[in-house]
Amino acid sequence: MRRLLAVCLALFLLAGSLTGCGGSGEEVVPEEIVWVLLEEDEKLYNSLTGIEKIEEATGVNITFKLMTKEEYNYMLASGKYPDVMAAYLYNGEVLDLYNRGVAIEVSELVENNSTYLKGIYEDNPDIYQEVQTNDGKLIYFPSLNPMKSDEDLYRLAYSGLLIRQDWLDKLGLEVPTDIEEWHRVLTAFKTKDPNGNGIADEIPFDDYRYHLFAPSFGVFEGILLSGGNRVTYGPMEDGYKEFLQTMNQWYEEGLIGQSAVTGSSKWSDANIINDISGSFYGLDNAWRIYLPALLETNGEAALTAVPIPRARDGKSYSSMENLKTHIRNQVTVITSACRNPQAAMKVIDYMYSEEGSDYLTWGIEGETYQVGANGAKYLLPESLELAEDGYMKLHHVAIGHVAFPKYDGETVVLQTYPEEQLIAEKVWANCDTSLIYPPNILFPAEDRKKINELLPDIGKYVEEMRMAYVTGEKSLDTFDEFRAALREMGIEEVIEIYEKNYKIYLEKGAPR
Repeated sequence: MRRLLAVCLALFLLAGSLTGCGGSGEEVVPEEIVWVLLEEDEKLYNSLTGIEKIEEATGVNITFKLMTKEEYNYMLASGKYPDVMAAYLYNGEVLDLYNRGVAIEVSELVENNSTYLKGIYEDNPDIYQEVQTNDGKLIYFPSLNPMKSDEDLYRLAYSGLLIRQDWLDKLGLEVPTDIEEWHRVLTAFKTKDPNGNGIADEIPFDDYRYHLFAPSFGVFEGILLSGGNRVTYGPMEDGYKEFLQTMNQWYEEGLIGQSAVTGSSKWSDANIINDISGSFYGLDNAWRIYLPALLETNGEAALTAVPIPRARDGKSYSSMENLKTHIRNQVTVITSACRNPQAAMKVIDYMYSEEGSDYLTWGIEGETYQVGANGAKYLLPESLELAEDGYMKLHHVAIGHVAFPKYDGETVVLQTYPEEQLIAEKVWANCDTSLIYPPNILFPAEDRKKINELLPDIGKYVEEMRMAYVTGEKSLDTFDEFRAALREMGIEEVIEIYEKNYKIYLEKGAPR
């Protein structure tokens, strides 16, 4: 009840703040916008110095209302919308909001009322191709990563394979780069007591995400592009059978933890910090999350990031969707309740300018960052200090990792990382993304509905069968029966839907 009252109060305040944006009077509409974010700490966001600079430059006042996802959904159900709000792209939420009349089309606003965003689309037809609906409309404002520098790519590669460097050093081994080298390393971890306790307790690869080795066989579990533009489903391909055969071999040889194959994850953290796990899949913060506790167990422990194992063609294929798109999952829409969309467009467009994007990410030159002789930006040491409220001083001016509409790789965040984290992202970013189906294609509602009907059960079946094949419970001689079952479950219809929408995506034109 207390939560419901809080939500109702938030909506009452939101409705009050929309006076002049959603009413029916003849009063002069001020250039003000109410903007809902799916973030925390409303007071902080409404006092950001960078936002104040953007308000001064555009003459538009912004009031942020911050909501949890629960409050956000309640707001949508109430029919009381702000002028501008956040939405999610990949799950089809944005298109649903447009189809329901909550989000408006912004094609004409971009064409007639923008300078910076229109210029970005004209200069980058690949980005323009991504942001359009299948029928060529613009319905949202993306947070754009230019993907033009190495640092832009590092920011996207925040997870990958990790291995115990001290174990490699002790056994005289190099970081593995393909499946054969991985097999040799994992076998040595299993048989040569790298943790030195005299007990055969090492688990060479200790992670339920062992299916992430599948790209080394030219596939992964999901819709992908094979051989360039052929749309297919990874588990239907011969490479997936090869992957299963290899994982079954590793499992039989004790190279993969038994708990990992059953899908449990409760054991993993304990094994890592207790000097048992030789390799695993982790985030780029592993040096801060795991290593301090691990060093208490083994004072010589060291972790290193490992590249995606190369396939036979020499390429390291990735399945990380965010490496294939300029657009972050959280985007911005103008709602049908906004009485002054031109004012909203004015401030949003300015955010895409170099100056506006800097205000959102780097802050203010001379106060939070400086520009070197080579034109590169550097955070000032004092901006990294913690203020009394526990936030970095930088985050009282700008918060670079928030998905505001902007054209910036958020590389400012890299300067807050320890060296190991940067090295890890550099290693993981060095990959081939050609297998990845474009993650932001906005399928029509009927296509999305059909996929949501079929794909969850298909995915569950694939997971169950993967486990059965890897453990040997099911013989791989039945792989053709597995593929036949996928056809019966509707995988070919799913592939046809993805293929149809991919062809439309490829045919989209440049800005008019």
